[in-house]
Amino acid sequence: MDRGVVLAHLEVAERYVDTGGRYIGRLRETIDARARGGSDTTATHDLLRHIEAAQEKFVSYRDWLLKELKNSTW
Repeated sequence: MDRGVVLAHLEVAERYVDTGGRYIGRLRETIDARARGGSDTTATHDLLRHIEAAQEKFVSYRDWLLKELKNSTW
């Protein structure tokens, strides 16, 4: 992959990792608040698991891009 393409993809991946991390944090707070209030949080937990799985993919892709930058000779 061209260095410019890697850098562009890295910028997007970093943004997704950051945004996803903040969203996951807020969702966990929501789950905690709903649980304290006695609400059923099953569906929200399911949503959290799906979002965390997507976040893991973004983190892995970001890490791969960083490794690609480090190991490539442009």
